[in-house]
Amino acid sequence: MFAYIFMLILSLLTLLKGRYAQVFYWLASTYVLLLAGFRYGVGTDYYSYERMYTEGRVWFSEPGLVYIMDFMKFLGIPVQIFFLVIAFLIQYLIYKAIKRYSDTREVYYMAVFFYISLYYFNTSLNTIRQFIAMGLFLINVNNIINKRFIKYNLMFIVTIIFHKSAIFFYPMYFLHNLVTRYINTNTKRVTLLVISFSLMFVRFDELIIKVISKVFGNQYAYYTEWASSQYLEYSLSWKMAVLLIVKLLLSIWLVSNKEKFIHLKKHEVIFGIYYISLILTFPLYPMLIFRRLLFYISITEIIIFALFIQKNPKAKIVFILFALSYYFANLLLGYSTPLPYEIRLW
Repeated sequence: MFAYIFMLILSLLTLLKGRYAQVFYWLASTYVLLLAGFRYGVGTDYYSYERMYTEGRVWFSEPGLVYIMDFMKFLGIPVQIFFLVIAFLIQYLIYKAIKRYSDTREVYYMAVFFYISLYYFNTSLNTIRQFIAMGLFLINVNNIINKRFIKYNLMFIVTIIFHKSAIFFYPMYFLHNLVTRYINTNTKRVTLLVISFSLMFVRFDELIIKVISKVFGNQYAYYTEWASSQYLEYSLSWKMAVLLIVKLLLSIWLVSNKEKFIHLKKHEVIFGIYYISLILTFPLYPMLIFRRLLFYISITEIIIFALFIQKNPKAKIVFILFALSYYFANLLLGYSTPLPYEIRLW
């Protein structure tokens, strides 16, 4: 656990004002890369990816990661360096996107801190292909901002080569405007948010299972039960419920002040995507498959939080404490199998 605590300390030090912030940023970034690149057995699918590289056991249909793997194997690169290269690719894509949408260095450093402390980094150790796709999707948001539909489509093709689940968020090119056009007052934004939160306690898993059973019939009952137990199981601990209540209150505070910190076109688009993720996250959070799927758009919160804090410095300590609490709750609950952390250099 010390490896993660030290990572959080370094990321916190990047928030200091003055010339040392940049030094701590590079130290934190290097440490995060090495932590991901030289991990051993960390992440639910670690050994599956290891066998994929060493034995050629590919269990997914998307070719993107396979192309990278085949090229590295052709060069005779060992498996641990494969993990290091993939860690670098994920970090490069995510950080590049964050920097593109940050106005100042302080906003950028703050967003990177939230990327780490809101557990996205730890999740990237498990969902490797999805996080490559997420990085590409985040960069592709720039084509939504600039209304480059052809480039958006071309970039999306590259994205789904790594993880086809990204296709669910293709409509973001069109949907983000709904927030600006129709959910355009504080009252509307807050009301919809509260309704969304109340739906978190509805057992959508049972409803989905019933629909699947009716569509496919009794002959597939075994597979329906297996799939539901693996991916649709409703799971919400009291610790996470408390944190989600806090997140609701912080979200209400944030969206109620939208006009005070969202001024640029690019931030308007990102806020639209963030708000859509917010109203979907609460009701779907208890089901792991949807929680993971929504990472594509929920990751925009790291930028929105940073922008909000820039305009409202009093919120800084509150959001930092929430992020740290959220991180340790996920860590101790074992999400993405982070513990025990072991190192393998070669």
